[in-house]
Amino acid sequence: MKNILWGIALLLGTASLIGQPAMHDFTVTDIDGQVHRLYQDYLSQGEVVAIKFFFSTCPPCNQAAPQWQQKYNQWHQQDVSFFTVTTITSDYDPQVNGFRNNHNLGMPCVSHDGGASLVANPFKSATYGSWFGTPSYVVIAPNGRVFYPVFMSNFDATIQMAKAEVTAPPTVVHLQPATPNFSFRPEDVRFYIHPENNPDQRIEISRDAQGQYSFEYPSSAFPQMNNPVISMESVAHAYTTDLRASDLTAIQKHLLILEPFVHDYELLAADTNGDGRITAGDIVQIQKAILDLIQDFPNDTPSYKMMPASVPVSENPGQTTMLDFTVVKTGNVR
Repeated sequence: MKNILWGIALLLGTASLIGQPAMHDFTVTDIDGQVHRLYQDYLSQGEVVAIKFFFSTCPPCNQAAPQWQQKYNQWHQQDVSFFTVTTITSDYDPQVNGFRNNHNLGMPCVSHDGGASLVANPFKSATYGSWFGTPSYVVIAPNGRVFYPVFMSNFDATIQMAKAEVTAPPTVVHLQPATPNFSFRPEDVRFYIHPENNPDQRIEISRDAQGQYSFEYPSSAFPQMNNPVISMESVAHAYTTDLRASDLTAIQKHLLILEPFVHDYELLAADTNGDGRITAGDIVQIQKAILDLIQDFPNDTPSYKMMPASVPVSENPGQTTMLDFTVVKTGNVR
């Protein structure tokens, strides 16, 4: 009966590899104060990463700790990095430190203080398949492939499979912003790549030697992310030399239905107060900007806008991906 159960578990583990997303990136601090960045410090360096999820008062976690340390002793000098990560918010540094000391663990241990939830929560919410509770084991290949769940009975074989995963060459991502009616100054806008649902983890994209916004993804400078997108930040004031009296006239003609705007970018540029409508109030804001009566448009309306607001990055290993989008100058419609 026990062999049948293990067989089912192994089948579940194998099935969970099909169609899984790449491992999400994370940055955590272990109980000794050491910072660890999954892709930049480990996967991008060709390391396999093994994680044990636990909590300090979990009986099976304590029972399995010696075997986990044994696997660490066996593999950690063979380009395999180990982490022990708590799954509960009441496991702070002291609790996790006590667990480590009780079992003489040699690998980095991460508590709630150090950001353990950043690692554990996607697994607990079934991003990578059904959550199996604690202890649970995960193996991550250098190319980001997730092996989960992993059992001690097939741990060594899983490590070997992860080591055999071929890291695909990076995709060269080239941004191609179209700018109707004007040319923005590079110092007026900033482009970023970040996970779609986490703009706080953004990384700025600088221009290369040719003045282009190009970069390799994934790479040490731009590590693997979950659903990466490109977004833009405007850092310019409301007025630039691209605002002219002709813009005022064009908006007036649009409002009078003499020459209605026909392009989406014109409508986006004409909305100077961010209310989603074109009114005489927008003309007033442009006048104020031209006369230097305001430094910024109202309601945090940016001086430059990106259309669409973000663009997804699709990997095309070894090839170049061209990302097309439009940048408009707020107030500049002609």
